[in-house]
Amino acid sequence: MRTPKRLGCRIWRRGAMGFCLVGVGFVGLLAGAGPAAADTQKVTPITECSWKDPATGMYNSEFGYNNPNATSVTVAVGGQNAFSSGGLPQNVGQPTTFAAGKHDNVFIVTSQQTIQWTLQYTNLNAPGGTACSSNPGAGAFYGTAIVFPILDCSWKDPTTGLYNAQFGYNNPFSTSETVAAGGAQNLFSSGGLASNSGQPSTFMAGQHANVFIETIQSNTNWQLTGKNLTAPGSTTCSANPGSGAYYGSTPLVYPVLECDFVDAGTGKTNSLFGYTNPYSTSQTVAVGGQNNFSGSGIAQNAGQPSSFLGGTNANVFVVTHQGTITWSLTNHNVSAPGTKTCSTNPVPIISGRFGSLVVAGAFAVVGVVVLVVRRRRRLARALGLS
Repeated sequence: MRTPKRLGCRIWRRGAMGFCLVGVGFVGLLAGAGPAAADTQKVTPITECSWKDPATGMYNSEFGYNNPNATSVTVAVGGQNAFSSGGLPQNVGQPTTFAAGKHDNVFIVTSQQTIQWTLQYTNLNAPGGTACSSNPGAGAFYGTAIVFPILDCSWKDPTTGLYNAQFGYNNPFSTSETVAAGGAQNLFSSGGLASNSGQPSTFMAGQHANVFIETIQSNTNWQLTGKNLTAPGSTTCSANPGSGAYYGSTPLVYPVLECDFVDAGTGKTNSLFGYTNPYSTSQTVAVGGQNNFSGSGIAQNAGQPSSFLGGTNANVFVVTHQGTITWSLTNHNVSAPGTKTCSTNPVPIISGRFGSLVVAGAFAVVGVVVLVVRRRRRLARALGLS
């Protein structure tokens, strides 16, 4: 027979056992949840392959990753997701959110030397042992700028002996680079050029040919981001690529004697002159020490120009003279009369000290004669004589 006391003890025992069972189960759930939360596996970096650019010696390395977890993992740029060495900062555009599974060809880094990607305690070096079968493309640039100067070809002007050198460049990164023209990393030296001789300061991604032309008197050197290029080189242009602007300290303009015509009536010679300015920009050479005439009965200023347009310019002015004269222009001389006779008499331009006064006086005389004739006719009509 169950007494109330025994019944109460049994109920208490059952209740305690049930409480214990519930507690054990709850602890078991907590224990099961704990390992699941701490069981996230590391994301590992992958180097797919590397390709060495034969033109620049730079490496284009292609990266991916493997996330063995069932869900995405986020790793901020920092100690556990960073690039190092090779002139790179920690952040070169690598992902910070890593989707579940293995992912190939996620991003590319262009580097000058070996680089290292650290991702969740795993270090990966590139370039690695696998070479890409083809160029995977260029990556963005994050290090010290390197742009490679290119000399496309050079053409020697047979008239002047100057070289028209055609230049380009190769920017091996996927981003444009800026290197100030005339600065220590982008300048010309020697060859009569100024440090800033019209070269670009913004360099688009990739290789670019026929970007600009320099007309040079002798060897010149283009220094660009630590790379040196000397022109003219060994490659000759198939045709004249055109002339470049002039940036030197001493301009060169070449005098040209077109032809001579001897006036049978006066025995004087009309000599027709032109010039060649081998640059694409106009040059100014004041009449005087670098631009003067000399010879029998001729003044230093014989009507020659002092401003010279780019290119070859024929039939610019005529000098009427007797005897031999010489035009000296930027240390180049041409004497008249020469060996070529003009087919017709060029329009004579009276030159010399009083040339302009003589021309003006001639026009004045003609004007006075016309005026006198008109007045005589009016007077005759008024007197009924006509």
